[in-house]
Order: sequence, then structure tokens, then C-alpha cells
Amino acid sequence: MHVVLLHNAFYPNAGGIGTSLYYGGQELLKLGYKVSVITAKTSINSSKFEIVDGINVYRYDTIKVPMIDFIFPRLIGKRTLDILCEIVGNEPIDLVVGRSLHTTSALLKFDSTIPLLYFPPNPIGTIIRGWQDKLKESPSFKNIILNTIYSKIVDSFIELEKKIIFDRAKRLACLSQNVADELAKEYRLSADKIEIIQPGVNLERFPIKTGHDTSDLISLTSVKNKKIILYVGRLEEEKNPVHLIKAFQFIQDENVQLVIVGDGSIRTRCELEAKNSNTLFLGHQRDELPELYRCADLFVLPSLVEGFGQTIIESLSSGTPVVALKSNGKEIKTAANEIIGHITYCGLVANTNEKNLADKIIECIGKIDSQTAKVCREAVTERYSWALFAKKISCKNI
Repeated sequence: MHVVLLHNAFYPNAGGIGTSLYYGGQELLKLGYKVSVITAKTSINSSKFEIVDGINVYRYDTIKVPMIDFIFPRLIGKRTLDILCEIVGNEPIDLVVGRSLHTTSALLKFDSTIPLLYFPPNPIGTIIRGWQDKLKESPSFKNIILNTIYSKIVDSFIELEKKIIFDRAKRLACLSQNVADELAKEYRLSADKIEIIQPGVNLERFPIKTGHDTSDLISLTSVKNKKIILYVGRLEEEKNPVHLIKAFQFIQDENVQLVIVGDGSIRTRCELEAKNSNTLFLGHQRDELPELYRCADLFVLPSLVEGFGQTIIESLSSGTPVVALKSNGKEIKTAANEIIGHITYCGLVANTNEKNLADKIIECIGKIDSQTAKVCREAVTERYSWALFAKKISCKNI
């Protein structure tokens, strides 16, 4: 049996989705499937084809022109279509797992009879907002016109492709109940067609803290011997890191340090906002990430929009409690309540008030005791498994 995974980014140069495809693919290999990935090149030096830990990875060239991939999504589809033809020339495809819109639509042009399991964007309606946000930052007449034209053109493409995929996909999969409910409501889909398939966590890569964990990145700084509040994620508007930085300014304690791990287009803004506060920016990290989770006393995810939250379960696996924003049916749409709502040592904030977030952080730090790490680890051990993720993908569709 041959399973093809579609997304525009893949492990290790990827976020939560690319990582889930890697670990899910590893488990599919254990089940006896052949696994291929179609993804974008991360640099001009990226190989068109390589085998990554048993997974066949095919990469297409990206277009380095702002917005062009969204304005002309068929260009992405054409590149994906060419690779699909190349793959099928060697071996038939039994199942496609689509994680990105345009690559998945290319499949339907190629062969609409291949069983398709599609994961809609999380949450719905947030695919193309990045460029609109950037245009809104400079509210000139030119940008207002650009934003209006951009929205109409791109939205029409996006909506058309989503409806086609939703209609033809054998099943739709969502990472959380929150996304499933939103999807069913917005597109009037039958609940029978939607399944919750949650990602797993690599328990070996993120072992529980021992109480004596250190990180070279932290040991070489003034952070040593302080309470550490950790953020891991891209420094982009949708991740809302500025909200956490502003909230941290209400915590008037020299023995508490905020550590920001990640990079992105608003890093300079974040650094300016954090000026004169106990905030350390470490940039993008991968190899040190497990140690950073274990060194932290508390992990905070301030995202307003989050289909799941892979970093939440990585932190819990490491024994570190979490504070996150909770869906309120308005501006906050996350799955945090589904993941940590039952964990005593974790905290949720259902609004965007910075003082409330600061108060919750202080409250959760105060609750930490000798049982915290054990309780957090046990909360993810059985519930979030890559093996279960792979089985749910395969057994329902092949």
C-alpha cells in the first residue's frame, strides 16, 4: 500500500504540520506502508528527491514573489501534478493525506478517484490573512486598494477549491473538536464525514524533567537560578507573542525570566516591546528544544488562533505546565481547553486582557509542586500517540 502526504513544508524545516507528517509517516512505515511526501523546496540547494528516514520526499520549486502562490494557486497545483505523475509512473497511490489546499486540489485534477483524507486549515478561514495583516499595518490609500483587490481575488480561489475538496474527499479530519465544529457549521457538512485525528508527541525526544535539567543556552546567561516562563513558536501576528510580552511587564519580579524561542517577521517589534524587561530572545532552536522545555517552570501559548497546539503537548510531555488562551467564540479560537482544561497545574484565559494573563501565569507558578511534572507527563502519555495517529489515518481510508 502506498500513502502520499501533501503539504508545503516538511520536517525538520517545518512547524507542527510538517512535523506531524514526519512522525505519522514513520508510524505508517512500521505498519508496512510505502510513504511519499510532496512538499516545497526550503532553499535553492534542496534536493528535488531524497529519502528521509525511509520516507520518499519529492520537492517542487517555490515562487519567490509575494502573494503569487495565493493569487495563482493553480501554479502550485501544476507543480504538484507533475510530481504525482512521476510517482504514479512507478507505483500506484492507494491513499493521499492532504494538509495544504492547493496541492490537494492538484490531486483532484490528476485523479479524483484516489481515496483522499483532507485536513482543513486550522482554524477555517485563516489561510490567507498574513498578507492582509501586513497591508493593514500601513493604512495608505494604495494599501487599502491592494487589500480589497487581494481579498476578493484570493477568497474566490480559496472558497472554490475548499468546496471542491470538501465535496470529493472521502473523509475530512480535524485536529480538535473546536475546528470540527467550526468546519461543520460554516460549510454545513455532515458530522459523519468529519473525524477527530489528534497528533502525537515524541515521548523519547521530550522526556520528563528530572529537576536538575540545564541548557547551555540558559546556563550561559543571567537566566540561571530564575523562574523561567517559556514561549516557543513563530514570531508572527497570528501567534500573538506581543500579547505575552506585554503581559509579562505586569510581573514585577526580578527572579522571573521570559524566554522567547522562535523567529519571524515581527521579531524586531517583539524586541522593542520587551525592552528593559527580563526577556531573552534565543531565535530559532531545534536541537536544544527538549532541554528548554524541561528547564522552564511554565510554558505559555498566547495564540488567538490555534487549530491544535503541538507545543502544548511537547511541554506537557517534558513535565512543564501550560497557560494558554481559551476559545471564547469570538476573537479566540483555540483547542487549549481540550488539551489542558482538566489539568490542575495548567491555566486558561478566555480573554485578551494582558493583566489577566499575567495573573494566571503567577497563579500557575505558585501551584507548582513535586507532583506537577508527573501529572503533566501522564496527561499526554496515552492520549497523544503518533502510532494512534497513523492507524486512524490508514484504517479509515484504505
